[in-house]
Amino acid sequence: MKKLISVLLVLGVLFSFSSCKIGEDKKREETLEEAKEVASKFEETNTRKDPKVIENLSKEQKQYFDSLGSSEQGTKLVVYTDSPNFTLVYSCEFKDNRVSKVMSYHIIKNDNYFNAVRAGIDSRSPATVDEKNKIIKADKTEKYKSKTYDEMTKEFAQYSFVEE
Repeated sequence: MKKLISVLLVLGVLFSFSSCKIGEDKKREETLEEAKEVASKFEETNTRKDPKVIENLSKEQKQYFDSLGSSEQGTKLVVYTDSPNFTLVYSCEFKDNRVSKVMSYHIIKNDNYFNAVRAGIDSRSPATVDEKNKIIKADKTEKYKSKTYDEMTKEFAQYSFVEE
């Protein structure tokens, strides 16, 4: 939908620039070039990375991600979001339609980013660090303990759901 609106805006800009009456052909060409630049900027914003596509994980990290399983209606919810530096995964388990366990996993792709995040974890932090695979795990059960399966799907609506 966003792409369609952007394309329509670009076409509108192109038509409005091309239909303007300018005395000199050179100015018309300059205006057309400016319109093309605007169009390319719109296109660039619409070709941003699809968050459903996970990129740049090592083989071991991909295996770890796969080992977290997939969502099962009412009993398990696995969601993720991907960025250039890390993939954030939440694994939620349910008992009697209430959260029984929630874990977060930062699967970090960049050594510098991993070192910076790891430096922020100390004895007061609930997170554990897997140095070998560059994964930081944290138990988030307390934060979500009273939520139902449907509430958690709404909570993570902006994430991609892992389904079989």
